[in-house]
Amino acid sequence: MIYLPIIPELLFTQQQACVQRAREKDEREKKRIQERKEIDERKAERERKKHKCNSQKALQTTQKGKRKASQKAAPRKKQNCGSAAVQSSSVAHEQPSAPAPTLNSRGRKILQPRKFW
Repeated sequence: MIYLPIIPELLFTQQQACVQRAREKDEREKKRIQERKEIDERKAERERKKHKCNSQKALQTTQKGKRKASQKAAPRKKQNCGSAAVQSSSVAHEQPSAPAPTLNSRGRKILQPRKFW
């Protein structure tokens, strides 16, 4: 085995580094605890607000009382029949003539069915 000489200065710096790491670890732990407390406080505040809002809603619903009674439907308007009014008039109407034929892209005539005349 090879024995290396122990240098007191090196040993001292290693101890300092160890102490420094421990100190940093403690600081991180304290910071983590502090952040956790802040998060818990915000959660509690949100819960209080939610509870307050829900209790106000509950008060409003109890003050509202029972549901309204259903009401009778409004009567419908009677529609005048348009065809009867036209037939009763004394003016005679002519039958519409056949519409002009539609042309397709080739120039051929296309007739519409009679129901569209």
